[in-house]
Amino acid sequence: MHKENILQIVFNVNEGGLPGLGATINSLLQSTSQPERINFHIMCSRLSEDHQNNIHKLFEYASFPGTYELINYDANTDFKSLPGLHNDLTPYGRLLIPQYIDAEKVIYLDSDLVITIDIFELDEVDMSGHSIAAYTGTFVNYTLDREYFVSRGYSQDMPYFNSGVLIMNLAEWRRRDLDTAWREIILDRPETLRSHDQTILNRMCDGDFKQLPKKFNTSYLAGANKPSHPTGIFHFLGSPKPWDLFGSIIHGGYSLWKRFSPPFWEREYQRMTIGRLDRAWYIRRSIIRVAKKRYAK
Repeated sequence: MHKENILQIVFNVNEGGLPGLGATINSLLQSTSQPERINFHIMCSRLSEDHQNNIHKLFEYASFPGTYELINYDANTDFKSLPGLHNDLTPYGRLLIPQYIDAEKVIYLDSDLVITIDIFELDEVDMSGHSIAAYTGTFVNYTLDREYFVSRGYSQDMPYFNSGVLIMNLAEWRRRDLDTAWREIILDRPETLRSHDQTILNRMCDGDFKQLPKKFNTSYLAGANKPSHPTGIFHFLGSPKPWDLFGSIIHGGYSLWKRFSPPFWEREYQRMTIGRLDRAWYIRRSIIRVAKKRYAK
């Protein structure tokens, strides 16, 4: 099959991002029309051999007829000077996609999604003149990044996107030399990066990106009602996630996630471990807030 007929899909994970990956990939493959035309690139930051073997088993479980590769790198080395998301530097890894993947265009996906539409719908989006396509549901004025952008002279009315689902036109990225752009951006008071790589990507685009329909990145917060449209790419933003401790009783999207979560993956990543308990303690305020909201009804 010719390279141009292959859909290139990228994930970027470390150990903390693995619990949701099973349902994300499994739902994508169950919903797609042409799995044999997909090539997955899994960027693995400091993943042990055991975790990488589980990813191999995931593709075996799904009887995946396409191709995939695991790309090893170390976000803690590449981005050691930047502030982390809950002390995690892995999200910045998506900035390295043009460096690691030889393709004209890729679809980047977070690992906290459930996908119930054919992913090839994203391949039909016209990217002419744009380096990135993403869903924007807001403007700078309503984000955590408001002070960051306004203090640098950007308009508070500038459209702002969530970076969990992206179409990346790597040919245009390279033409504009955006690798140099983001490396210059991170030198500008990096401690003020409130939304980390998402801040950087929005600044690189300066409001000029292809806007995707909401169905391609629909937020599903723990305490929220079920989204009104039945199919789409559902994004479990914030904490807790459906797979977190107590997620089964307080997250409205638990049944949706559970429908696509492979049993063997749950046995690996739903086990009661010190790491899982540590995360529950770290997000305890969010768990309590969501629980109060849910059971106050």
